[in-house]
Amino acid sequence: LLAATEEMVKSQFIEMFGNCSKVGLGQLATFINGSAYKPEDWSENGLPIVRIQNLNDASSEFNYFNGDCSKKVIIDNGDVLVSWSATLGVFLWNKGKALLNQHIFKVIFDKAEIDKDFFIYTVSVALDKMSEHTHGSTMKHIVKSEFDRFPVAYPSMDRQREFAQIVHQADKSEFDGLKSQFIEMFGNCSKVGLGQLATFINGSAYKPEDWSENGLPIVRIQNLNDASSEFNYFNGDCSKKVIIDNGDVLVSWSATLGVFLWNKGKALLNQHIFKVIFDKAEIDKDFFIYTVSVALDKMSEHTHGSTMKHIVKSEFDRFPVAYPSMDRQREFAQIVHQADKSENRSELRMAS
Repeated sequence: LLAATEEMVKSQFIEMFGNCSKVGLGQLATFINGSAYKPEDWSENGLPIVRIQNLNDASSEFNYFNGDCSKKVIIDNGDVLVSWSATLGVFLWNKGKALLNQHIFKVIFDKAEIDKDFFIYTVSVALDKMSEHTHGSTMKHIVKSEFDRFPVAYPSMDRQREFAQIVHQADKSEFDGLKSQFIEMFGNCSKVGLGQLATFINGSAYKPEDWSENGLPIVRIQNLNDASSEFNYFNGDCSKKVIIDNGDVLVSWSATLGVFLWNKGKALLNQHIFKVIFDKAEIDKDFFIYTVSVALDKMSEHTHGSTMKHIVKSEFDRFPVAYPSMDRQREFAQIVHQADKSENRSELRMAS
């Protein structure tokens, strides 16, 4: 069902943009290849080296490098990666600072105005077509010059954002399917309070008179629920506690209840949204996102307010949730990664 949803969205992409004017992939972004890290370069600590198997299999172990390296091959949360040899794929990286191995491109958005969700599908559809004509009978391999010249659709930003909204709706459908599987796996597991797993920091109250024309974007609940919603900005001093960045988990707790994985860069958190700090227990981020989502579904049945839902912080912290072993958490995370095709698509994971 989940793979079928992915294919359905790709089919919709082709239907919407199949006859659109084309540009070469290399006109949209710069694609930087990783470095060749040999076994003799590996160490027991340092930054993890991201190989193709780490993208395709969440349980695949990392090798590490602890020496000097080019900034070009350093990746971090929110980076888009493209594997171009052996396995062809596009991925959204969300596992922290790391080093990129050879045969994987890091995408630098320095050439054209483009929506990241739209771009991910642009590359995914292009790779499907390239795979029919790639070099190598058993090991697929793309030549960089041909990759850069490959023609892809480049519509207006309004049309790109229209498609991004379709992606987010499809992600919501997949998310709901995985929540059912989560409940089946962990419904009878031993429980702890949510506040025992992490610290939840509320955003600040930015008033219209605080807004400016530039500075950091202020993330309000509407920005989480609607990819096309415009940001307000703040250009003054602020607490580090309310600064968010790629890879942060956010929880909206008033009006709309939801859990989100933020991937739109450095920003400021508005009130009625928690930033999650993982400082209390060993927990897998994917498992945690579904833990909170399932908990919010249950809380919503008993929240304060008839039309505007609202959660009391003390009740939120005490709310009992499943806390299985890390092995079981990772088992579920692997199911999530398989459904997402190793997180190759979604910028925001969303709960209702």
